[in-house]
Amino acid sequence: MGFERFVASDEAEYSFEVGGESVTYHISSLDELRIIGYMHSTEAPVLEDIVSHVSADDSFLDVGANVGIYAAVAGTVGASAVAVEPIQQNVVKARKNLELNCDDWETLPFAMGDGERVTQMDADTLDGIDDMASLGEGEVTVPMLDGDEMISRYLDGTPSVLKIDVEGAEGYVIEGLEATLRDDECRRVYLELHEGKIFGDETADSICETLSECGFEVSTLHRRRNEMGSEQSDEKFVVAAK
Repeated sequence: MGFERFVASDEAEYSFEVGGESVTYHISSLDELRIIGYMHSTEAPVLEDIVSHVSADDSFLDVGANVGIYAAVAGTVGASAVAVEPIQQNVVKARKNLELNCDDWETLPFAMGDGERVTQMDADTLDGIDDMASLGEGEVTVPMLDGDEMISRYLDGTPSVLKIDVEGAEGYVIEGLEATLRDDECRRVYLELHEGKIFGDETADSICETLSECGFEVSTLHRRRNEMGSEQSDEKFVVAAK
């Protein structure tokens, strides 16, 4: 689809190539297109690794899905995909994107954490980037479940692949997923660590140690780069594999 055609339309579909696969998004503004393009550029190694290591036999759980970029990419290779996202405006977008890319998909409108309660979240940011197509407006109250309970209630089994990007709450999420992570069916985890910004007493090293104790080998896959091409040393993706 040409750029001029997009500008002339209120809403459109736009595709990006990832590891030889085409993933398509429902786009409603130029800002939204710009940010999704930014994510595909700055996190390309992680998205390409998903295309290489996820297959139609996998069930993919995207925790902190936002508009469903990672779940959509998993869907292009045939995996079933579940997007966990607490912000309602993002859930609406994620549903449209998963419908475009996945044969078997679902959204769960919760925050994932270490227990069942309500919590406050800032709806105005996507991975630290402000104004993701006006998908949220300020601080909102959202329901939270721990991961093991959420999977028990809403999924048909243990997901084989997880992606977790929760803006500093990764320690709480990992704590609430302990039974899932110890399950042999769970074989791969993509985790963004926000070093120096992690809530509570956990650190990036302690979270990686927990993954190791659950049977994973953990390695750094990618450090995010900013728009100038420099590494942002406080944000990195690790991959944990069995």
